[in-house]
Amino acid sequence: MQMRIAKNQIVSAERKVIARVFAKNFLGDFKRNTMNTLVDLGTLRRPVDLSVGATYVPQLYNQI
Repeated sequence: MQMRIAKNQIVSAERKVIARVFAKNFLGDFKRNTMNTLVDLGTLRRPVDLSVGATYVPQLYNQI
Protein backbone atom coordinates (compact mmCIF):
# COMPACT_ATOMS: atom_id res chain seq x y z
CA MET A 1 0.00 0.00 0.00
CA GLN A 2 2.81 2.41 0.91
CA MET A 3 4.69 1.58 -2.27
CA ARG A 4 1.58 2.25 -4.34
CA ILE A 5 1.09 5.63 -2.65
CA ALA A 6 4.77 6.50 -3.14
CA LYS A 7 4.59 5.52 -6.81
CA ASN A 8 1.47 7.65 -7.33
CA GLN A 9 3.20 10.61 -5.68
CA ILE A 10 6.24 10.20 -7.95
CA VAL A 11 4.03 10.00 -11.05
CA SER A 12 2.13 13.08 -9.93
CA ALA A 13 5.35 15.01 -9.32
CA GLU A 14 6.69 14.03 -12.75
CA ARG A 15 3.48 15.19 -14.42
CA LYS A 16 3.70 18.55 -12.63
CA VAL A 17 7.30 19.04 -13.75
CA ILE A 18 6.48 18.13 -17.35
CA ALA A 19 3.47 20.45 -17.38
CA ARG A 20 5.51 23.30 -15.89
CA VAL A 21 8.30 22.90 -18.47
CA PHE A 22 5.82 22.70 -21.35
CA ALA A 23 3.95 25.80 -20.16
CA LYS A 24 7.18 27.73 -19.65
CA ASN A 25 8.41 26.93 -23.16
CA PHE A 26 5.06 27.71 -24.76
CA LEU A 27 4.54 31.00 -22.92
CA GLY A 28 8.12 32.09 -23.59
CA ASP A 29 7.61 31.78 -27.36
CA PHE A 30 4.08 33.17 -27.17
CA LYS A 31 5.18 36.23 -25.21
CA ARG A 32 8.09 36.97 -27.56
CA ASN A 33 5.95 36.52 -30.69
CA THR A 34 3.17 38.70 -29.28
CA MET A 35 5.56 41.55 -28.48
CA ASN A 36 7.11 41.39 -31.97
CA THR A 37 3.67 41.36 -33.58
CA LEU A 38 2.47 44.37 -31.56
CA VAL A 39 5.61 46.33 -32.44
CA ASP A 40 5.26 45.42 -36.13
CA LEU A 41 1.62 46.52 -36.15
CA GLY A 42 2.59 49.84 -34.60
CA THR A 43 0.60 49.34 -31.44
CA LEU A 44 3.68 49.68 -29.24
CA ARG A 45 5.40 52.67 -30.79
CA ARG A 46 7.50 55.16 -28.91
CA PRO A 47 5.77 58.51 -28.22
CA VAL A 48 8.44 60.27 -30.29
CA ASP A 49 7.55 58.16 -33.33
CA LEU A 50 3.87 58.93 -32.88
CA SER A 51 4.47 62.68 -32.58
CA VAL A 52 6.64 62.70 -35.70
CA GLY A 53 3.92 60.97 -37.70
CA ALA A 54 1.10 63.11 -36.31
CA THR A 55 2.74 66.55 -36.20
CA TYR A 56 5.88 66.80 -38.30
CA VAL A 57 4.82 64.93 -41.42
CA PRO A 58 1.56 66.88 -42.00
CA GLN A 59 3.45 70.18 -41.57
CA LEU A 60 6.02 68.95 -44.06
CA TYR A 61 3.28 68.12 -46.56
CA ASN A 62 1.76 71.59 -46.10
CA GLN A 63 5.12 73.20 -46.88
CA ILE A 64 5.52 71.15 -50.04
